[in-house]
Amino acid sequence: MEDDVPSETQSQEEDESQDDLWDEEDDDRAEFDQSVQSYILQCRRKRRRILSIAATMMVVPSNKVVQHMGRHGYTSQNVMAICDFDMRYTFVVAGWPGSVHDMRVFKDAIDKFGDKFPHPPEGKYYLIDSGYPNRPGYLAPYKGIKYHLPEFRQGVMPRGKKELFNYSHSSLRNVIERSFGVLKMKWRILLDLPSYPMQKQSHIIIACMAMHNFIRDSFLRDVDFDLVDHDENYVPFAEGSSSDGNVSNVHHGDEDVNMNEFRDWIADGLFSRS
Repeated sequence: MEDDVPSETQSQEEDESQDDLWDEEDDDRAEFDQSVQSYILQCRRKRRRILSIAATMMVVPSNKVVQHMGRHGYTSQNVMAICDFDMRYTFVVAGWPGSVHDMRVFKDAIDKFGDKFPHPPEGKYYLIDSGYPNRPGYLAPYKGIKYHLPEFRQGVMPRGKKELFNYSHSSLRNVIERSFGVLKMKWRILLDLPSYPMQKQSHIIIACMAMHNFIRDSFLRDVDFDLVDHDENYVPFAEGSSSDGNVSNVHHGDEDVNMNEFRDWIADGLFSRS
């Protein structure tokens, strides 16, 4: 009994059918991008309480090992995100190799998205980590000074105005670390993404963030969110921001003198009340 061998005509029809399928998938991807970004934008409009901007690493397999090799020693994507006090993402950029400095991702996001980038309103500030410079609208901690909460809790509590400022800053900015922690705890695929094309991996990351926001908006009981809501010190999958390894690349000349004076003013006020 002979195996059925498709004829040339059948093969051609199958190729055309496959091309149509890929065209449909391209259309689906375009609709997906538009719908997800629209949803993220709606989330941003609902709450204007700006809190924190940070970057994290999502583990991804890649054949471009050098470009995607991050400071942790594995291939990854650099994902920059902004969240509010409710642990809801209001802006996200995914797809950059893990070796890229966070400031490059940040600058590209501002250039690429233009007026769509959620710049902080006048008199409001994003809390950023030490991988970013202290500039108008973006309040950074003192560099070279103890900062992370575990450092204080496992050792001596803050001494001096700069440590006290960093402790207060870290306590507030901790929400972005908790948001990333819940995201990775709930969507375990983000801990080790399959070998999909980079664009598809980025779609998965952004889709998980959109579902994260949807669950938060639903006000339904959720085990993962409940864990962090009942303990503000609990950070699942705590690994620190990806910017921590980039501090040496931030120069004092990049910072704004007036913002440094403003930070000193806050630090003086906190210290005088302690």
